[in-house]
Amino acid sequence: MTDKHYTRRQLLVAGMVSPAALGIGIKAIDNATATQGGDSTPESERTVQVTGFGDADDGVASPTLVIPDDSTLDSLDASSGQQIRLEYQDEYALYTLGPETTTGENALYASGQARCRIDADSYREDEETECPTYGSSCDLATEPFEATAKTRITVDQSPEEARENGELIEQASDGDTDLLVLAPHGGMIEPHTDEQVVQFRDAASETPATWRCRGWRPGGGAFRRWHVPSTELDLESFAELPSLAADASWAVSFHGNCPAGVRIGGGAPESVRRAVRDAIAEELPSESVELADGRYRNAGENVLVNQVADDGAGIWIGQSRPIREQSADAIATATASELLE
Repeated sequence: MTDKHYTRRQLLVAGMVSPAALGIGIKAIDNATATQGGDSTPESERTVQVTGFGDADDGVASPTLVIPDDSTLDSLDASSGQQIRLEYQDEYALYTLGPETTTGENALYASGQARCRIDADSYREDEETECPTYGSSCDLATEPFEATAKTRITVDQSPEEARENGELIEQASDGDTDLLVLAPHGGMIEPHTDEQVVQFRDAASETPATWRCRGWRPGGGAFRRWHVPSTELDLESFAELPSLAADASWAVSFHGNCPAGVRIGGGAPESVRRAVRDAIAEELPSESVELADGRYRNAGENVLVNQVADDGAGIWIGQSRPIREQSADAIATATASELLE
């Protein structure tokens, strides 16, 4: 572990913080209060027909994307790229609005795999695996159905209530530094990543701001219900995140991934990512800790942590489920010591 503390000046030299960021104010710390999806996010909802693409767009087969017709987008007062919640009978799931189409009216177009995410009968008892999937076979994959689309995606419940009810909540806290620590897939979506945010905060020499989105589903399947990739997540879709992001100059985000070990990605300079990698590797000498590449590189400006950080320079940490179960606290502590010691 090094004694390096990434001050604003050092990050500016590394190319991680723009000169304009040096004047950004920092919110007063208030760690005593954590909030769950406040009233700052307006809610609109509409009953829609969910159906196959047909002629609307046969080329989109994402399990998390739905294509709205223009009338649906207008009535929801929503925009492409935003997250919405779809509710069907007693089941519900999180989706991203794709580019609008002029085909149809009062409709959302979705692939069969996307529709199966909202089919309660398609869930299995063994949903919670090392590398969960969205599912692909169900009755709703071939049948149009009516669902309720909502723009308010989180609820005002305690973690205990949300766990019992299979809900999605936000928890946020202010800090006394310009670092924001995130876990967008907490709860049972990507288990232990939200706990790592708390461990990071407790281990750091300064107190960072934190944001966690936590989701559950009784009987398993939280990943399929609530997971939208960090490459799609829109920070404005969440009630608590925009104000924290406005006060942050840089950010680190904890995630799950399928490959064994730990992968360090994001838009941060390679020197910063290497330093984080080395700090974690020192704590876990028998584990694979590498700089991310390919699908786990996550350097694009659309990745949530890069949306938050100045100049798109976020730090993305992906970990397999076994290593999260065994070493989540050690990874978070090593990262905190490297970045805020």
